[in-house]
Amino acid sequence: MMTWLFWAVTARASATCQSPNVLDTLVVSSWNTWGLPAPMSKDRKARFKRIDEDLEAPDADLVALQEVWGGAKPLLPRVQLIAREEDSGLAFVSPKRTLRDISFHPFVVSGRFEGWKTKGVLAAMSELADGTELMVVNTHFQAGRSERWARNRASDTDVLLEAVDGWDGPVLVAGDFNFYSESPTDGENAERLWDAGFADVAETLGAVAITYPRERERFDRIYLRSGDDVCLQPLDLDVHDYQGMRLSDHRRVMATIQATRDGTPIPAE
Repeated sequence: MMTWLFWAVTARASATCQSPNVLDTLVVSSWNTWGLPAPMSKDRKARFKRIDEDLEAPDADLVALQEVWGGAKPLLPRVQLIAREEDSGLAFVSPKRTLRDISFHPFVVSGRFEGWKTKGVLAAMSELADGTELMVVNTHFQAGRSERWARNRASDTDVLLEAVDGWDGPVLVAGDFNFYSESPTDGENAERLWDAGFADVAETLGAVAITYPRERERFDRIYLRSGDDVCLQPLDLDVHDYQGMRLSDHRRVMATIQATRDGTPIPAE
């Protein structure tokens, strides 16, 4: 049976920007760091030492991190993590971009180990090179394969859409969505993001790849929504699998994004 993911990749039209007036080009990375304590993760101290070294001079303008839980935060001393006091596991690393007006929007948690932490949506405002405001969002949806947990992610989708509601400018969303390819409910969750104007970078570029090898799923994603007279368009996507030490159970996702002025999105044929 054709899955919702296959349909989305083959049948969905992507958007392009028709204006040559380039405002900015930025590189954005999303990475679930596997920051759970042992025995739920392995070699956290050694891995985070390597991650911290990697983030000291990041090759991205903006990095959205997940699973930087309370016990993992001290293991990343060289970078400034912008997160709320809640133990959300969410953090931004932004040495090249100023972030302000930070807000946290918690999920409604329903059972399981998800209740141990405060997952949600971390939002902030940044700027493009010309001063145009850009909303950036980092999130980590609730986990679980069953439809029961997928319904939790429907609630998470509500929170994400509420967090960006009222902002008409461009928006960039990165994170671990825990969407399962065979789940009808997760298919609906992804469709709701599309209907709200968010384009999946991997789908737009035709570069869908597994980001969570353990279950051969594409949990880690970057979404773009153009706004006002600014069009956001992906130029490139890389799903990075580190060689040598296994730094995380997730692969890092990195996208190059171009922003143009007066670039009305037009559907590709």
